[in-house]
Amino acid sequence: MRGKKIAVLGLTYTTNTDTLRRSSAVELCQQLLAAGAKVSAFDPAVKTLPAELFAGSAGIPAGESVTPQSAGKMPALPELAADIATALTGAEAVAVCTEWPQFRQADWARIVPLMRQPVFVDANRFLEKELKTIAGVEHLSVGRA
Repeated sequence: MRGKKIAVLGLTYTTNTDTLRRSSAVELCQQLLAAGAKVSAFDPAVKTLPAELFAGSAGIPAGESVTPQSAGKMPALPELAADIATALTGAEAVAVCTEWPQFRQADWARIVPLMRQPVFVDANRFLEKELKTIAGVEHLSVGRA
């Protein structure tokens, strides 16, 4: 994982909320960062990341927030992308964590070529239909080889 860019789509606990508490996506980001990956995340409901979510590894003071403009300047924090395309640009893989309708509506034929390697980890097959016609995409889900 060291040095690889991994995109994470959806950070909130569930759709239609901005709650990051108990979010498995935040835990995934923490684990990827600990493994040395560069993490780029996008969630339509998240405009800042409370740094205390990542303070253990980054040494960021509690109460300080991460914005798309400041995320890349702080150590051991995910980059908070302004949109899906920015999150996926140069990524070697993407994890679909929160099933936002905006992800289904994205122009995947335009976005996928921005990736370095189009590997999607999509546990619930949320984007299977949208991605199946795009050449070169590897779509991984639970219960499927």
